[in-house]
Amino acid sequence: MKYSKPHEFVTEAIEESNLAQQVDAAIMSENNNLIVQALLSDDAKLVKVAHKRVHLFCEMKSTVCYGCR
Repeated sequence: MKYSKPHEFVTEAIEESNLAQQVDAAIMSENNNLIVQALLSDDAKLVKVAHKRVHLFCEMKSTVCYGCR
């Protein structure tokens, strides 16, 4: 992605960080309805962040569960 102004990169990073926090909160609260809504959203950035965070959470959980065996 090319940015015409330096602050555009920072603004986008902040937006993605805020979305990640919201998705993480939904994952931690096990609010599947919010997670599904995020994944099916028309907002491509939200879908991208939600998809990435769900995969990350599943990988972390499976690593922890595998270590408990």
